[in-house]
Order: sequence, then C-alpha cells, then structure tokens
Amino acid sequence: GKAREDLRESENIFRTLAETTTAGIFIFRSERILYVNKAGARMSGYRTDELLKMSPWAIIHPEHWSVTLERSRAIMQGQQISPQNEFKIITKEGMERWVLSTSAAIELQGEPALITTLVDVSDFKKAEEERARLYQENETYYRDRIAEQERFSAVLAASQEGFWIRSLDDRLLYVNDAYCRMTGYNRDELLSMHISDLDDAMDRAMVEQHTKTIKERGYLLFETSHRKKDGGLVDLEVSVNYYASEKLLFSFFRDISERKRAASERERHMAEKDR
Repeated sequence: GKAREDLRESENIFRTLAETTTAGIFIFRSERILYVNKAGARMSGYRTDELLKMSPWAIIHPEHWSVTLERSRAIMQGQQISPQNEFKIITKEGMERWVLSTSAAIELQGEPALITTLVDVSDFKKAEEERARLYQENETYYRDRIAEQERFSAVLAASQEGFWIRSLDDRLLYVNDAYCRMTGYNRDELLSMHISDLDDAMDRAMVEQHTKTIKERGYLLFETSHRKKDGGLVDLEVSVNYYASEKLLFSFFRDISERKRAASERERHMAEKDR
C-alpha cells in the first residue's frame, strides 16, 4: 500500500536525480559495483555494463587504494570521519583524473553497501597547482631581486660616487649616502625635491627636455653644478643610463670640483704669464 508507493516514489526521485546530475554516482559492496549512473560511466570512460562487472578498485589509482579502502571500511562501520575525500582515478584510456568523493553507508537488498558521489576536480587541481607554481616562481623571483637589491645597496652605500634613481617625471626615488654627503641634504629632503631644485643650470622645462634626450639616446655623459644645502655649488660629472624596461633613469655623480678648481688655477697662471 502506502509504504510501497512511498518507496516507489523515492526510487523514482533517486533515479531522476542520478541520471540528470553531472556527478558520478557509484553504489558498491566489497569487490563489486552494484550501480553506476551515466555521469560515472562518462567520467571513467567505461560503459555501464563494463563497470557492473568490475571491482571499484579497478578505477582507483593504486597510490590511493589503501587510504580509500580504510575510509570505506570506517564509513561502513559507522565511524565518525569526514565523508569527503580526494583521490585519483584512472580512466579506461589510462588518463589520471582527480575526483572529490562524498560517501555514506546505506542498506541495499538487506545488506550494507556504500554510496559514493564523485565530482571531477582535475581542472581545479590543475589551476591550484598552476597557482602554487606561479607563487613559487614569484617568491623565487622576488627573493632573488631582494638579494640583488641588498647587494646593490651595499655597493652603493660604500661608493664614493653619488647615485640616484629617478622616475620619468623627474622625481628622485633613491639616493645613496655619497650624494647626501656631496649636497648636505638628508635622504628625506632629497626624495621630496625635483631635479630643478638641485641643478643650478636647469629649470623644469629644461630638465624635461634633457630627460627626453636621455630616453632617446639611452645614455648621456655631461657636466653640471648642483646647489648644496648651504647655498654653495658642487661641480659634477654625471653619467645617466635609461632603463626602458623599468622606465627609470640611473645617474652616477663624480665630484669634479677639485679638478675644475685646478683647471681654473692653471688658466689664471697662464693668463698672468701672458700678461
């Protein structure tokens, strides 16, 4: 009567769900598959009639046999463990696919069995592995860059030549200690300044034109004078390199004040002799 009708209705609901879901559904007991839906057959690459003659372990990757077997036994015995598990299956064509399984113990034809749904998560795993690989690559890249930067900073800190890195809008991004000593400014002061605040010979328009020339040529060597904090001037020989990939300009400064003074002194002596 009513009980049989309810049972038939439940079976119809299960069959409809099982045949329309994209998840593979397997019911098995021990060494035998008792039921598999169309999605399970598609996922494994075997036909339904082939699977019903096979052991469920035939499609599970050997690496995962022992863990899957232990979990299956624990669930059948009613132990409190997570119903979800990830493992690899091997398709009929020999391809390895990752699946996420959810299992529960049921009674079928008066005997215990295990119902398992499988969702193919190979693409997610691949994306996860790719993310992990990219993260590892990025971590290595930035670790190397930091080590390189530390070596670079150590060299520049010990250098007697002034050095700065500037952006294409002529703002200072980095200055070494030697340049601070040359001009009398501290690093924070310099990083808030524009090049035209320092170069005695150039206003902002001239600095922009100069930057354009350096970008076009990639390198420039010239002499100029920079204003010091105390108002005096320091004569400098400047070599600038443009790094197009980073959109940065690297400048080295050599103090040639003594050389300029010596040259000026020689000229004065020559003039006196002429007179």
